[in-house]
Amino acid sequence: IPLINIIFLMLIFFMVAGRISTQKTVVPITLPEAALEQAATEQAVRLEMTREGALVLDGAALETAELSDALARLHASDPETRLQLALDRELRAAQLTPVLGAVRTSGLQHVELLGTRKASP
Repeated sequence: IPLINIIFLMLIFFMVAGRISTQKTVVPITLPEAALEQAATEQAVRLEMTREGALVLDGAALETAELSDALARLHASDPETRLQLALDRELRAAQLTPVLGAVRTSGLQHVELLGTRKASP
């Protein structure tokens, strides 16, 4: 068997077996850019926050006052729960402070900040 056939078959295999995914958000969010190229965890609960401050936890809208209780319930149900934060890059620190405080008090240990891949110069 010619080597080119084997290489071609391996290329096809890896194209089919590998997955190309994009980060889908429920609400319109412009994610910040990052130079790191680490993929997000697949099995995670996602907390999204728009530039207006609207919160969506795993597809369900909620108020900032409800966030602490919702995150505490997640931690109580499974202490190893992974939380992904999809925060709009236009957010102000004042909008973000109560959310990060709720994440800290919830006890969740595995928190990821989602971003987009920064374009190469």
